[in-house]
Order: sequence, then C-alpha cells, then structure tokens
Amino acid sequence: MAMKKNVKGNEPEPGSEGFFGDPEALPEALLPVASPFTIHIFVDARGNFTYVPALLRARVGNRVRWKSHNGPFIVSFPSRTPFGTVSHFQGTNVSTPEAGVAIAAGATGVYKYVVAVCRPEGVFIDAGCPEIMI
Repeated sequence: MAMKKNVKGNEPEPGSEGFFGDPEALPEALLPVASPFTIHIFVDARGNFTYVPALLRARVGNRVRWKSHNGPFIVSFPSRTPFGTVSHFQGTNVSTPEAGVAIAAGATGVYKYVVAVCRPEGVFIDAGCPEIMI
C-alpha cells in the first residue's frame, strides 16, 4: 500500500474518526525512516485498529518499538519472536524500553504479533496484526 503525503490543511488528527476514514493520508512524520523503528498503533472507539507501518521490514540489529496513540497497550508474539527471548512489550504510550529492542542474530522470516489496547470504551484486541519481516 503506497502512503500518500498529506495536503496542507487536510491533515486529520491521529486517533480521530477522520483519520480512520482515510488511512492512506497518514502524516509523513509517522513513516519509519531509521532504526529505532516505531510502529504506531491507533484504535478507534469501535475497536478498529490502524498500524503505521502495516508491514515493517527490518534487519538483524535494528531496534523496534511500539507507540499507542489511544491508551495503554500490550504487544505479544504468540508463536515466535525476532527479539531472542523477549516476546512481550507493554507501555502506557511508548513500549519499554523506549529505545526499542534489537532484532536478534539469526532472526529471519515473517513474525506476527497480537496487540491489546485499553481505551475508556473497553479493551480491544487485534490478533490479526501486521507483521515484522526480517
């Protein structure tokens, strides 16, 4: 999916209903440029998730972290993890450690993960999350 740059004056606020209406109009500042890579998590009041980026392509040694824009969260790799023995991350806003976690030597392939976010409306879980590809 190609990301479109926002047109000045038409920049939806992340986390707003308008933001979820046009996920291709994501702010360029949210796109990953260098390690540590930040995966941004957005979830609306109905439990619809949006991730930026939806697929992270990274290499061994790159650092990865998650940032929830809508509440405390947990990220879990249920079957296998690219981070050695670390398979769970949590945070009130940015995952701990804030500097991110390095992808372990020998990690290769596609890694799927699960996200849970706590909003005032309830806890929302997305088991069909995006992926990290090494």
